[in-house]
Amino acid sequence: MFCKKCGTQLNPEARFCKKCGTAVTGNGLRSAQTGSLSATQPQAYPSTLPYAAAPRLPQQTTSNKRALWIGLAASVAALVLSMVGYYIYNRASTEQKLEAAIAGGNLLRPVGESALDYYRQLKQKGLNAQLSEKLLSAVTARPQQMLADLATPGKADATLADWQEAQTLLNWAGELRPNDNALTARANYCAGRVAALNNRKDQAVAYWKRAAEQDATWALPLNSIGLVYSERKEYSRARSFFFEAIQREPQFALPYNNIGTSFFYEKDDVQAEDYYRQAIERAPQWPRPHAWLGEIAMRRKAYDWAVREFEAVLNLDPAGTSGIDLNKVRQQLERAQQTSGTERTESPLLNSSTGITPSDIVGEWYDGGPNCMKIWRGPDDKTYRVKVWYCEAGEPNEAITVSAQYADITELADKAGKVTIRLLTAGSLIATFEYPPPNHGYLNKNALFKKVATGTPR
Repeated sequence: MFCKKCGTQLNPEARFCKKCGTAVTGNGLRSAQTGSLSATQPQAYPSTLPYAAAPRLPQQTTSNKRALWIGLAASVAALVLSMVGYYIYNRASTEQKLEAAIAGGNLLRPVGESALDYYRQLKQKGLNAQLSEKLLSAVTARPQQMLADLATPGKADATLADWQEAQTLLNWAGELRPNDNALTARANYCAGRVAALNNRKDQAVAYWKRAAEQDATWALPLNSIGLVYSERKEYSRARSFFFEAIQREPQFALPYNNIGTSFFYEKDDVQAEDYYRQAIERAPQWPRPHAWLGEIAMRRKAYDWAVREFEAVLNLDPAGTSGIDLNKVRQQLERAQQTSGTERTESPLLNSSTGITPSDIVGEWYDGGPNCMKIWRGPDDKTYRVKVWYCEAGEPNEAITVSAQYADITELADKAGKVTIRLLTAGSLIATFEYPPPNHGYLNKNALFKKVATGTPR
């Protein structure tokens, strides 16, 4: 190492030139003894430095950049295609799982693998129309069957758990077909059924009123509302809903029976009987109206009639599947059988003091108890004579005697103006009481008077 000013050779460790006193500078030189970099060594390396110089990057050209971008774009495209492919595969796989769940009836269970779970995974993107219709059909099948069973006389009601599930399914169906008022009405009905079975009757009535408004042709909600008021002994209010149900569905047997029961509890057996028989006309295999008629017969002490009604119950429902207490029916039947034949079934007036020639009688009816009616030709051969007898406390009483001209339809009233008799003579003779008078006792107006009298002259 040499002094920069005078050129004198210096000791490597010297800080000042011994000759001219100039300070020695140049940090960073390589130490001969250690080969390490010292703080005073210069930053410029000598040509003999053993460290290799840093490699120089080649200068980027336009063609190099284009190739880079093409490669990058290809990588991104490949990634996107793989993601799309996975989505398509995954969606197809989920749709297949949904179809398998539908086919297996796994609509709500097991959790995580049900049709509802797979539907939720797919619904944001929408279902195809065919799969949506298949799902809707599966979702509504069980609730619709439960509602049909509930409206069918003699069918047993479903459980609370069943109605809760039906409510869930029909709410789901509402998502699949949001503008279907009939579906919405049925979902509300099921919600009302759940509320009723949990003894929340006011809430149930609110749901059923909503359902009746949403489907103005459906009678079941009105019938159910009427039953709530019947349970509360608000019979007149209950009948208003039953009558409205009949207006919507005239052949719906349940409200006829329920109207009859409301009259039964009001001790109006005449009207109760009428509606029970109308229920039987619409549902001949239904035992419940027969059970009520048996109770009316027992109340009237018409035991032969009671026996027939209670036997009809047991014949129509031997297994007790309609919900009737068959033990009570058997007890009542036994009571009726023990006393059968003790009541007077025919008034002596029918055979002695009537003045009727047997050959003139064209029709006669009995109700199995004390009540009967006979129709015969009048003296001028242009009229019918109609006479009705009934027994009260075992004593015969004459209720009505009227005459009717031969006609297809003739309406007459008795002397008190309380009874209307209609005679239809189009090939046969049928007589019906429209409004039997309560002061004249109980007349079995349907079984007794809605039968055909053969051999009727014109």
